[in-house]
Amino acid sequence: MTKKLLILCFLFVVFCAQAQAASLCMPTTKNVQIHVKPMFPDTAINTSLSIEQLRGLTVKSGSPAPNNHQTVGFTLASPLVIETALRFRKDSSCTMLEAVDIVFGIAKADIYVANKFLDNACAYQAILTHEQTHVARDKQFIDEHTRFLQNHLYLLLDSLPILPASSAQSAQLEEAISNSMGSLLELLRARREAWQEPLDSEEEYAKLQNQCGGAFHQP
Repeated sequence: MTKKLLILCFLFVVFCAQAQAASLCMPTTKNVQIHVKPMFPDTAINTSLSIEQLRGLTVKSGSPAPNNHQTVGFTLASPLVIETALRFRKDSSCTMLEAVDIVFGIAKADIYVANKFLDNACAYQAILTHEQTHVARDKQFIDEHTRFLQNHLYLLLDSLPILPASSAQSAQLEEAISNSMGSLLELLRARREAWQEPLDSEEEYAKLQNQCGGAFHQP
């Protein structure tokens, strides 16, 4: 009888200890810090390719110019990325999410100007200005969507039933955030393309072609 009482007392102590640990580890999203660092592209100018080589580059990149246009310039930017790192605070009772660090943006953008126009200052500058507008548009997109990304993650955390109190739950949380960021990245990449489309309209091409005294119409 005494042995049974000792076992019951031991189980009661273990249960109380677990309950106390759980009470010390109250899941909350209120104190989680979300930091989004915008990454704006480093740019380089390349004037080594001919019009024909530039067109081949656009085809290879999946962004060919219309057949009725010369490829006099092109901006080849790296993909839009979202890199996420979670920071946890661990103590004797639980593991809690402390902060989420995000890098959001584009690492690099190479601007190409066809070597045919190196000796024509007007044409070279017109092409360069057009391509630099593409880069500036990307920078604006990143800047304006940084807060959007931060708010999205706050809403995601608020929608979760709990935050991690164990290593297993930490892994589940990382997976949930990774899946959400993956879906959001697809949306933002499509939105970025839509932001760039007006710069490659027929009207914009016509403006460029009509500059510099017909330099772009010469064979």
